[in-house]
Amino acid sequence: PDSESLPELRKNVPINFQGNLVKILEGDDCYFLLGNFKGEVMYGKETVGYSESTAGFVFSLDLNFSLIDHVFFESQIIATIADADLSLDQEIIVVGNFVKEIGTTGQKKYGLGGNDIYIAVVNADPSNLVVRQLSTFGGISDEIVSDVSIDGTDVYLAGTFRDETNFGTLSKKAVGSS
Repeated sequence: PDSESLPELRKNVPINFQGNLVKILEGDDCYFLLGNFKGEVMYGKETVGYSESTAGFVFSLDLNFSLIDHVFFESQIIATIADADLSLDQEIIVVGNFVKEIGTTGQKKYGLGGNDIYIAVVNADPSNLVVRQLSTFGGISDEIVSDVSIDGTDVYLAGTFRDETNFGTLSKKAVGSS
């Protein structure tokens, strides 16, 4: 959203949770709120989700800030959203970090050790949020993603890793400590 509508959005969104709001994206006639929570997440007076561990959420809201749909990224230990952006195809590219396993409706992936990275493609249909693709990357050490940027059809990630990490068939060794 533009800077003028952001204060209005923050003032009118009746969301209550322990955690942090990561990003607000403006879609076609809707908003997408992305964040991380532990415990209960409420929208208005309705409990939308609960997680014993830190988990990520994507909410779609109409222009009146009413909740339309949601999707969660969960783990038994931790699964957080670090950043997100909208692609040219109006899909939400979500990047984040997890330990041990990451799950969302109908999908579950496993890490290789320590903190690992996930990238998810969520359709941007506000009435039917679905994780179309969930991919994980990492090695036996810690990998941390902090930002995602989209340029045309290219997706760029920024973050850190130690030792050696694997991105599909690409393997990279760290120089120094990260």
